[in-house]
Amino acid sequence: MTLEEIPDRMKTQDLMAEYCYAIDNRDRDALDYVFAPDAVIEYTEMVGVKR
Repeated sequence: MTLEEIPDRMKTQDLMAEYCYAIDNRDRDALDYVFAPDAVIEYTEMVGVKR
């Protein structure tokens, strides 16, 4: 990993932590921080949910 890649890696880790927090706490509003406004979250194969 280069020095230039470190900030991107850290941002990715931060977003993953935010995502996990939102899922664990069933905080759908917190997912707005993680995903783009027009994102579609599809878990239909796992639990039959699409939002």
